[in-house]
Amino acid sequence: MEITKLILKDYRSFHRFHWEPSSGIHIIYGENGSGKSNLLEAISMLSTTRSPRTHRDTELVSWRALDEDPLPGAFISAEKINASKLIDTRESIDISISAAEPIGYDPNIPRDPKPKMIKQFQRNKSPQKASDVIGCIKSILFSARDLKIIEGTPADRRRYIDATISQLNRDYTVALREYNKILENRNSLLKQINSGKQGSAALDIWDIQASKAAAIIITIRGNILDIVSKTTSAFFSELNPKNPADNKIVLQYAPSAKVDSNDSISNLESSLVDCFGQARSLDISRGITTVGPHRDDLIFQLNRSDAGVSASRGQLRSLALSLRLAEVELSRTSTGEQPILLLDDVLSELDEAHRERVTHLVQESDQTFIATPDPERPRANDLHGSNRWLLENNELSEMILPI
Repeated sequence: MEITKLILKDYRSFHRFHWEPSSGIHIIYGENGSGKSNLLEAISMLSTTRSPRTHRDTELVSWRALDEDPLPGAFISAEKINASKLIDTRESIDISISAAEPIGYDPNIPRDPKPKMIKQFQRNKSPQKASDVIGCIKSILFSARDLKIIEGTPADRRRYIDATISQLNRDYTVALREYNKILENRNSLLKQINSGKQGSAALDIWDIQASKAAAIIITIRGNILDIVSKTTSAFFSELNPKNPADNKIVLQYAPSAKVDSNDSISNLESSLVDCFGQARSLDISRGITTVGPHRDDLIFQLNRSDAGVSASRGQLRSLALSLRLAEVELSRTSTGEQPILLLDDVLSELDEAHRERVTHLVQESDQTFIATPDPERPRANDLHGSNRWLLENNELSEMILPI
């Protein structure tokens, strides 16, 4: 898979940007703050509809637009083809982010720096839901922030889980969207019950509906994360061949509800109804739902200990890389497509063995974008035939290396 056109308008540091990249490897050099990470972030967002760096859409809109435009917003667009198929697979994805309402301009009144934003999506110029856009462009981002998946909060790990699975399984995306809607309504009802405006029996229907969506989410998470665990372990052993007995990696999916993710959908639904019922008193007192997929976690174990606590920095980098390598393998085997690879200044932090493994992966891909602040790394000899670009003043210019 590859993108053949990328357009950015008022996206972070970019005012107007148009690029038609070829297939192959693109190494993008620029000084810190030049916008390299923003460029890779935009491609990643076209895959998942969400930024891998922030959950605040306002941060994606350029400061110029926020300061000057009556209806500030950002626009991201790309065209893609699947290079591995003979039939024409050209498609376009557009994402627009705009203020929910116009912002009046009065030089005596400061403008709201964080207006409420809305996102709209198009696929082949036709308006679509986010679930109909996710995964059309499949990409995998490698960055230093990957360590947060292991060391960070359960919310960080859930974001990883959702971003990974949503690109590969539409049933999961639909169930997750439905569950989140139900969760919002259930939480609103809990607050009304807490204030005496509703009776607790009103939760019965929401518990049943939440259980149906949650059962699908938990089943798909369990199946896919089991594959990811085994593949991550295999890559970690490959990258750390010495003392294999001391490098046992296990990824354990941990549903917050006391259920078995390997159980049948119908049994899961029944068990989840019971779990919601058992938590009802606590939920009412707190005004929130305390159990369900929105509270699940993914536990990384190194030799039966929490890797986020016990692993060295080198082991954490190796584990994070192994996890992303497993994600690439999962995407390939699940879809038959090569995902676009996005490397955000990660090669400089890897030792030679890990760098060689990533270099080999890049050579096999249809299209790769590598951001680096060092024009000498990666070296031209490491990635034959690569295209080198300088990003400066929000524009790309090709770098011609001496023969």
